[in-house]
Amino acid sequence: MFAVTLTPLLFTGATFYPWQALDGLRWFQVVTLINPLTYLSEGMRGSLTTVPAMGAGWVALGLLVATGTVGMLGVRGFTRRATD
Repeated sequence: MFAVTLTPLLFTGATFYPWQALDGLRWFQVVTLINPLTYLSEGMRGSLTTVPAMGAGWVALGLLVATGTVGMLGVRGFTRRATD
């Protein structure tokens, strides 16, 4: 289970490469935008290195959307189980 979940998360999370390096594979660049790890790794890359990374505004927006989505799903699941 570990290999089945962790491997796709790491490869679509832009942890081993900068997101902008995927210009040649536009479809994969779009797929990686679904993974919140992409925004986290790009934010860390942009703040800690001189490698070109995604803009800080896009990183913040992506993390806010991911946090809001997961938070909303978590609250909905909790209330569904708490009211049963």
